[in-house]
Amino acid sequence: MSEPVTAPANTGDLSQFTPHPIVNGSKAVYDLDLQMDEQSQFTVKAIIDVTNTSADHWDQLMFYMIPNVFTLPDEHYIYRKDAQFILNNVLINGNKTSYTLDQDSLAVPLKDYLAPSAHTKVEVNYTFTLPEKGIRFARTGQSYDLAQWYPMLATYENGWNKQPYILAIESYHTDFSDFTLHYKLPGKYRVISTSDLDPVESVSGGVLKAEHVKEFMVSFTKDLNPVRQIVDNTEIKVWAGTEDKPHMENALKTAAGALHFFNQNIGTYPHKQLDVILGDRLSMEYPGIVTIYSKEDIKHVIVHEIAHQWFYGVVSSDPFHDGWLDEGMTELATSLYMQDYSYSESLYKPYKQYSNLPLSDYQNGEIGTSLYAQPPLKFRELLEHRKDDGTDFLQAYYKTYQYKQVDTKEFVDFVKAYFGMEDQSFFDGWIK
Repeated sequence: MSEPVTAPANTGDLSQFTPHPIVNGSKAVYDLDLQMDEQSQFTVKAIIDVTNTSADHWDQLMFYMIPNVFTLPDEHYIYRKDAQFILNNVLINGNKTSYTLDQDSLAVPLKDYLAPSAHTKVEVNYTFTLPEKGIRFARTGQSYDLAQWYPMLATYENGWNKQPYILAIESYHTDFSDFTLHYKLPGKYRVISTSDLDPVESVSGGVLKAEHVKEFMVSFTKDLNPVRQIVDNTEIKVWAGTEDKPHMENALKTAAGALHFFNQNIGTYPHKQLDVILGDRLSMEYPGIVTIYSKEDIKHVIVHEIAHQWFYGVVSSDPFHDGWLDEGMTELATSLYMQDYSYSESLYKPYKQYSNLPLSDYQNGEIGTSLYAQPPLKFRELLEHRKDDGTDFLQAYYKTYQYKQVDTKEFVDFVKAYFGMEDQSFFDGWIK
């Protein structure tokens, strides 16, 4: 690699750097009422207090309504025959209003423009059943995993930033929000959620709260049980059923090691508990929760998904347009902890594509190379050249942008400032 930077002595000097994170123009506070009946049907009343923090006057509101996509028979790659979704009505400030629901896009026209700094209250009433073989949003055995289950307000950045649903990777982008969830269940279940207020025992109802989180995930289960460990004042709970019980202690050990490493080297974990759910589930991250497909190399996956608590959960980026920042920095953190880049090396293919393209521009197989593998491998070259272990860089990045949104341009500017680069030739050939 050609030398793209000035003398290494400049590394870490951010005294002259002024960050310019992306400012989202839409804010939401959620009050969610969720009830499950004996037939495993869920009824939801979602009240969302929406504030226009942009400089524009709005003529509509835009939400992700992801449960609907599982019910669409023309979408063969995701359709689930046992999934049901019925949107009963939408209200604005207590008055019924029109709406359009197209795949996962819920658009709510506004009769009167919503001015800058003004807010309005939206109520969405609907029912659904979880598909048996869903993706993130699924019923698995006697567990009900509710991910992306409520109307998620899209971000507003010079217009509503609402992109199509993509199966292979997250394409939804939400801002940090506050949540209150009231729930009622037909019997007693264990509760696993984004909230730090999960009940210790099985319950049939209650209230959960979470503040300043990207989304709210909750799982109700009768067939999962936890093993627990306190690490750095955080309670780690690894959940599994009978089939995955042999993996629990190793998973707990891995989670404990990763959490402590990231606490020490990046920043303090933002929750009081961390739930790790093992089983026949897609490996995925949510605030305070990770789900792990137990039939793969769970050590790497657990570390990767936990690293997302920092890069996605706190440092935000648009996964449709800048997914490499999320996945690339998460995989870099994973590689630094494991002292092993073999996962990225296994994904990397000889064909090369830019890492910062919109998801819609990638062909089959290119996402793994471009978003997950290429960024950490490029940074490995840079760090090895600098004789730098990389943790100070990730810590500075995290501290600069915690609870803020970064795009590619801002990240490039930060890297140049941190490493004292005279130009951006380091990014030539892999960042457009």
